[in-house]
Amino acid sequence: FFTHHIFHVEQAAYAAEGVDVSAITFEDNSATLDTLDKGHGSVYGILDEELHVPRGSDAGFLDKVMKAWGPPKGGGVVKRPKGAKSRDSFEVVHFAGTVCYGSAGFLDKNRDEVPPDAVAAVKASRNAFIAALFSPANAAPEDGGRDSASGKKTSLGAQFRAQLARL
Repeated sequence: FFTHHIFHVEQAAYAAEGVDVSAITFEDNSATLDTLDKGHGSVYGILDEELHVPRGSDAGFLDKVMKAWGPPKGGGVVKRPKGAKSRDSFEVVHFAGTVCYGSAGFLDKNRDEVPPDAVAAVKASRNAFIAALFSPANAAPEDGGRDSASGKKTSLGAQFRAQLARL
C-alpha cells in the first residue's frame, strides 16, 4: 500500500499537474512485503501459527518458512544461507540486499509482553504523547492480547502489524 501510494499515486498526481516525474525510479519491494506479511501463510503468519502449536519451536518455524517460501516457491525472496548458518537461519532478499535471520529465539522474542507495571508507568506519564502510546486506541486488548474471534493470544508481532495497519 505504501509503495503504491507514495510512488504510483503521487507520480500520477504530479503528472496530471504537469510536473515531470519521469526521472523517479524505485525498486518495487511488494514481493518481499507480501512474503513477510500477507496472510496466514506469510513469514509473520507462520510465526504466529508456530506460537500456538503446543510444541512449537524455532526449528519448526524455520522448516515451515522454508517449505512455504524457500526455492523454488518463494520467487527468490527467501533462501537458505550457505555454510554453517544454513542449519538455523534463512535469508530474505530485500531491495537493499540480502539479510540473514537466525531463527534461534524467534518464538521467545515474539512471545514477549510489555510488563504491566511498565504499561501503567507509561499510561501515568504527564507527557500527553507518552501517555497516548498505551491509550485504548493504540494498546493491545486488556484481556491479555487475545483475538476476539479465536480467543487465541495475539502475538506481539500481530499486535504491531495491527497497529501499523491502523496508521
